[in-house]
Amino acid sequence: MFLYLIGKRGREIYPTLLVRVAEELRTVQHMHDAVAKYCIPTSNETVERYRFFTKNQDQTESIEEYSTALRGLANTCNFGVLEDSLVRDRIVGRVRIQGTRESLLKATNVTLDTCLKLCQVTEFSQEAIRKFAHTSIQSVHAVKHKEVRDKSFGERQKKRCKFCIQYSVLL
Repeated sequence: MFLYLIGKRGREIYPTLLVRVAEELRTVQHMHDAVAKYCIPTSNETVERYRFFTKNQDQTESIEEYSTALRGLANTCNFGVLEDSLVRDRIVGRVRIQGTRESLLKATNVTLDTCLKLCQVTEFSQEAIRKFAHTSIQSVHAVKHKEVRDKSFGERQKKRCKFCIQYSVLL
């Protein structure tokens, strides 16, 4: 069954993987380990940790995307029980929003979950403020209009508004 599941290419390389184990002693675990060793390259812990410690949050990257990338990098670093605290420290040290970093540094006993929640709330509120400011600017531009005056002072003129079906009285 295992040989069927590893496919044609797997069956081609299979005989070269288990040459040290006699045919009658081969188990599924032996076969699995041999194929995994062949397919999954060994990683250099130092290189993986370098990648982790140099990962910074990009300008377009949300805190959720950044923390997911850090957790993915941390999986290959063999941090053990320190993994969550190192991910948290990396977030605190490299989060783009300065006010968030200050808040996190002031707080005591900050866990990774509380760190992420605070960053997400700050990110959400800043995005809402940015959208509100953008909406306000657009609405101000929409109010501007060109005033039409008749050459003779004091006479009112009716003119059809080009944006709606109503007539407006202009001075």
